[in-house]
Amino acid sequence: MPTLCAADIRESFSEPFADGSGSLVIMDDESVEAARTIFQNDPWAQKDILVAADVKEWTIFLDARDRKS
Repeated sequence: MPTLCAADIRESFSEPFADGSGSLVIMDDESVEAARTIFQNDPWAQKDILVAADVKEWTIFLDARDRKS
């Protein structure tokens, strides 16, 4: 069962919001559904410590990986 604290989870960035209302976690995963599954199965989520309120796919516009030379 995957968890957020596992070494193989591809978490790119996570920080709390300045007002303490939650946090932002940016992950590189196969799909939105895969990310939701990771959050649902995480021990912190099961104890209501870290609960994913929303999971959205994000497109990086300034990504040079696909740039043609």
